[in-house]
Amino acid sequence: MTPRVAVIGLGAMGAPIAHRLREAGLLAAVWNRDPAKSAAFARHGVKVAAVPAQAAGHADIALSVLFDDAAVEAVTLADDGIAAGLRAGAIHLSCSTISPGLADRLETAHEARGQHLASAPLLGSAAMAADGTLYLAVSGTAAAVAPLEPVLAAMAQKTMTVGARPRDAVVTKLANNFLIFALTQAIAEAQALAEKSGLSREALMEMLWETDFARRVFKVYGGRVLERNFLPATAPARLAVKDIELALAAAAETGAVLPTAELGRDRLRQVVRSGWGELEFAALSLLVDRESGLAVDDL
Repeated sequence: MTPRVAVIGLGAMGAPIAHRLREAGLLAAVWNRDPAKSAAFARHGVKVAAVPAQAAGHADIALSVLFDDAAVEAVTLADDGIAAGLRAGAIHLSCSTISPGLADRLETAHEARGQHLASAPLLGSAAMAADGTLYLAVSGTAAAVAPLEPVLAAMAQKTMTVGARPRDAVVTKLANNFLIFALTQAIAEAQALAEKSGLSREALMEMLWETDFARRVFKVYGGRVLERNFLPATAPARLAVKDIELALAAAAETGAVLPTAELGRDRLRQVVRSGWGELEFAALSLLVDRESGLAVDDL
C-alpha cells in the first residue's frame, strides 16, 4: 500500500522534500508555523493543516524537518502536536538534527502511544533535497523503517541503515557534521599556510583534488582507526611530530595562524610519550579511546 505522508515544517529543506513527495504521489498534508509557505501545496490539492496533530492525522508517516530540539519537542509533544494526531502503528520520521537525548524522549513518547519513531537526519543541501539526491542515515526498528522505503527513495540517492534505535542516526549525523567542521578548519589553515608562504591557494587545492585527498585519507586512515590497526607504520607518530613541527615553523615565519596544527602537534607528542611513537600516526585515536573510557589493548 502506498503510504500517505504529512510533512511538518516547510523551511529550506522541508519545502523541497514536500515537493518531491507530492510529485511521487505520497504527500497527503503539510503544516508550517507560517501558513503562507503552505499555499503552493494547497494549489495542488494537498491538505493544509492548522496544527501538527491535524497533519499527522491524515498520514501513515509524519515527516518532520524542524530547526532544533526546542522546535522538534514542542511540535511533537504539544497537546496539538504530531504524537497527539498520529494513529497507533503510524510512524514519525524525524529528519531534524537533534540531540540523542531528545531522540530517546521522543522514542519513549511514541512507544507509549503505540506509534513508531525513525530518524533520518538529512545529509546534503537544499538543492540536493530538491533533486532527490540527499544521503540519508536512517535508524529505528524494522517496523518503523521498512514502510519508509518509497519515501526515502523519493528523497535520497542513497540510504544507509545505521542502527535499530532512533538515536543511532542522530549520533551519525552529529559525527558527520563534526568532521565537516573540523576538516573545513584544517583546510582553512592549510590555505593560510600556502598563501602566506607564497604558494597559490589554487595550486594547493588542485593538488589535493587531483590526488583524491579526501577519499584516500578516509579510506586509508579511517580504516586504520576503525580496525585499530597501526602496524606496519608507513608514517609513524614520531615522524608525524617532525612533519607537523615543520609546518608550524613555516607558519611562524610567515605569520600564518594554525590552531588545529598546534593541537595536532600536542596530541602527537602525547602519542609518543605514551609509548606509541612507532605506530602509525593514526594511533592518535588511541588517546581519544583511552580518554573516553574505551578499552585500549596493549600494542
